[in-house]
Amino acid sequence: TVSAIGVLLEQDVCNEVNEEVEDSFQFEVLYTEPYLFRFYTGDDANGDPEFLEIEVPVSD
Repeated sequence: TVSAIGVLLEQDVCNEVNEEVEDSFQFEVLYTEPYLFRFYTGDDANGDPEFLEIEVPVSD
């Protein structure tokens, strides 16, 4: 399991920031199947969580 810590601020006035951020981390590959990373992007109109999903293949 990979976890990232984020913060959600409940404010009436928010400025949209379109900033691309790149980072890296150490990750030990234990399986031969692709890994699926899910990044929380917010809730939909029904209040259900939405995620950006990125599948990363495993290569030798």
